[in-house]
Amino acid sequence: SQPIRLLLEYTGTKYEEKFYSCGDGPNYDRSCWLNEKDKLAIDFPNLPYLVDGDTKVVQSNAIMRYIARK
Repeated sequence: SQPIRLLLEYTGTKYEEKFYSCGDGPNYDRSCWLNEKDKLAIDFPNLPYLVDGDTKVVQSNAIMRYIARK
């Protein structure tokens, strides 16, 4: 996700980061992400993701291409 953050900073795009803390392994609790991903209404929910109005993009390279095209 760091390249995405760098591109957002470079382009001066305002953004909000959301972090999911699942605790320490090996017995970490993924429910923090699993409960949230269904609410996002993304066809293939994955991390990282970008929501820009009605546009929802997942996968690092796809997100970076989307930001660069804007």
